[in-house]
Amino acid sequence: MLERLILRSAARLVTVSPVWAEQLRRRHGKVAEVVYNGYAEEDFPHPPPQGARGEILIIRYTGSIYPGFRDPSAVFTAIGLLNGTFHERVRVEFFGDAGDDVLDLAAAHGVRNHVVIMPSVPYRRALELQMTADVLLLLQSNNKRDEGNLPAKLFEYLYARRPILFIGYEQGIAAQLIRARGAGLVSNTPEQIRDQLRAWIEEKRAGGLKKLDSSVSRGLGRDEQFRKLEQVFTAILKERRVVKKT
Repeated sequence: MLERLILRSAARLVTVSPVWAEQLRRRHGKVAEVVYNGYAEEDFPHPPPQGARGEILIIRYTGSIYPGFRDPSAVFTAIGLLNGTFHERVRVEFFGDAGDDVLDLAAAHGVRNHVVIMPSVPYRRALELQMTADVLLLLQSNNKRDEGNLPAKLFEYLYARRPILFIGYEQGIAAQLIRARGAGLVSNTPEQIRDQLRAWIEEKRAGGLKKLDSSVSRGLGRDEQFRKLEQVFTAILKERRVVKKT
């Protein structure tokens, strides 16, 4: 009721997800545009570093963990399924407020020694950490209600050009974007994740994980998104001029 009251007089609706835009169109009968959160290129270190050869695959997560909504259990189970020397060659680093909940969860899966909890870091330092990781972990709720969620972190991850391991709702817009751009693995299945971890470990040992192609983030910068928003404003002004003339 409050939403309808507020949006009743809106000339246009703008949101950050195609799923949410479609929901708004159906609910309010108005034009709804999509302007992504995007990334700010100037915030990142340059040039993006190339992955280095090594024995340990470093998976990083930067941000908050919400128990029951962002659950790393699938990756912990996958690490436990690795056999032989592969089992000792994975480390998952959480930068943020993960705390004891994640450590307890890792211990329950028998991989406590593979998990490192670090304190929160300033934003630009977080971007540096993303760009120097081997793999970036993205956690979302594995629930249809989360299908429209397109977090700003995803755009940062894409610009960092490191492979993404996505755990969450596999039919959602974030998962679709990762698949469409060939940016990593979307899965909640520990066996699939295990196989991908093994492939990444072998790649790092052989010479380092290569950067993703720059096309994975093409068109997603904030400059492009601001231009889309400007086009929305321009269209509204043109419509109002036409109305005044008539």
